[in-house]
Amino acid sequence: MKVMVIDDDMLLSDTLKDIIAARGNQVQTFTTAEAAIEAYQETFYSMILIDIGLPGMNGLECCRRIRAHPKGKYSFLLVTTGRTKFDCLRDSLDAGADDYIKKPFNLDLLKIRLEIAEKHGLDRLERMLADKELQRARKMAESASVAKNNFLASVSHELRTPLNGILGYTQILKRDSNMLPKQSNAIETIHECGEHLLTMINDVLDFSSIESQKFLIFPKPFDFFMLLSSVVSIFRMKSIQKGLNFNYQPDNTLPRFVNGDEKRLRQILFNLLSNALKHTIEGQISFRVKKQSDKIKFEVEDSGIGIPVDKMEEIFLPFHQLHDGRIQREGAGLGLSITRTIIRMMGSDIHVKSKEGEGTTFYFQLTLPEAKAALTSEDHSSHYNIIGYQGPVKKVLIVEDIEQSRAFIRDILEPVGFAIKEAVNGREAIRKALSFVPDLILMDLVMPVMQGIEATRKIRLIPTLKNSKIIAVSANIRHETQQECFMAGCDDYITKPVQVDELLELVQEHLHLSWTSEIQSPKDDSKDTLIEQMPIVFPPKDAIQTINKLILSGKTTRLKKILSQIKVDFPECISFTSKAYRLLEQFRLEDIQRLIEKNNIGHR
Repeated sequence: MKVMVIDDDMLLSDTLKDIIAARGNQVQTFTTAEAAIEAYQETFYSMILIDIGLPGMNGLECCRRIRAHPKGKYSFLLVTTGRTKFDCLRDSLDAGADDYIKKPFNLDLLKIRLEIAEKHGLDRLERMLADKELQRARKMAESASVAKNNFLASVSHELRTPLNGILGYTQILKRDSNMLPKQSNAIETIHECGEHLLTMINDVLDFSSIESQKFLIFPKPFDFFMLLSSVVSIFRMKSIQKGLNFNYQPDNTLPRFVNGDEKRLRQILFNLLSNALKHTIEGQISFRVKKQSDKIKFEVEDSGIGIPVDKMEEIFLPFHQLHDGRIQREGAGLGLSITRTIIRMMGSDIHVKSKEGEGTTFYFQLTLPEAKAALTSEDHSSHYNIIGYQGPVKKVLIVEDIEQSRAFIRDILEPVGFAIKEAVNGREAIRKALSFVPDLILMDLVMPVMQGIEATRKIRLIPTLKNSKIIAVSANIRHETQQECFMAGCDDYITKPVQVDELLELVQEHLHLSWTSEIQSPKDDSKDTLIEQMPIVFPPKDAIQTINKLILSGKTTRLKKILSQIKVDFPECISFTSKAYRLLEQFRLEDIQRLIEKNNIGHR
């Protein structure tokens, strides 16, 4: 153990050095506090003997300086003094001393005090070494966490970029009503596989955000009916494909518009319904949504394999999946863990009831206040079958270094009537924007030469481009990145893989466009009344079967295209197409089914 003796009495100092060194310690002596403190900066001493009456800086101030040092709390400070007054001894302890020895020394008492001091000094040395190891481990863990997050962000970007091309073109191809059924099925399979991969990526990133406490909830008004309708349509079709019954039971007092995080609520419902679907071999899945006082209760019940009693809490652990030979394992085992975290962040909790072999019920309640803002239901036909827009030609600059991603966006916007220019990095974007003066810039963030955020800042300094709208397009879904984009001057943000409908909505919003589409909502009320009074003439059997299939799969975009085509090919069916289209506008897909079933249509 290293020991420091600070005393201006050389004879006494040497005596103490000999006694302490004889006990197996390394001893260094100093005659001034200043020299001792300077040495302490470089070397740690487990035990320090300090004379109070030192020249220059006295012993009490020396104690304070040592204690103020980051490693000072680990040294055992023993003051030596010829003063015996109580106040003097109290001042020594207040200055940071652990003990004191009176001068002149009693040799036997000195040895006992030194033995005690050595024991405390060794204990503190061990504690300091342990703390240093803990600090080193903490730094390593922090470094590993940063490396992991950087790795996940990099992998996310690398995976989302090709998915942008895959899912982008499947969306475009799915809108083509001229495709053969075999081709449509192939495209649908590709799209579903891509969506499954995207879900896996999102789950891993969400879990990482939860671990780093960067997972946030963003409530805002949204159409509750539309959310439920789209979720139910998708899982009804999936249930039918697996030979299961899907029973949806909504409360007729549910509000149309509510305030909440639509994206996270959709994620919760998808996770729970996917879980029910995966673990149910035969029987049914029930989805109930009820209004209870100021809350809305969600309940997902299945007749599946159930959960053993000892696994009830375990199922919410990350990367955990139930092992059952009858069930195909899929996913990363993060769904329920993330779901519970989201629900808790929304101020509630999830509950489960289950009996092994007899099914499971998950339920939770959320406070989703009815939206007070005057929300209007848009004419959703404007988002489907878009063939153009009213007014002069709008110019769009696509800034993206990946050729496939540029081509995908170009193939969405060019057929609609936009004038397109492309740039492969931020520097080229600035140069082309100056000559092209686009109405809208779709700006990728990660590019060579100059990044998108830097390019956005520079563009915002150019007076002739002050009216150009800029939408950031990125594979990075972190909220911090979005905020950085807005601070740089972006008007909006869209993540990859880009959803066609979302992109078109943003373009419409920021350029104040009115779309022209294949199906136009009737404007003449008297004409509507006349059509309603006409007898319903149904289209051919194969068309009815296609309509049924699209309803079950929730593919409203394709359904509108089919109705538009029927309206052209079979004008005598106008009463049917008008009624079906009106129900579709209200997302009443089940009523379209009842319209068909009520008339028992087998063939035309």
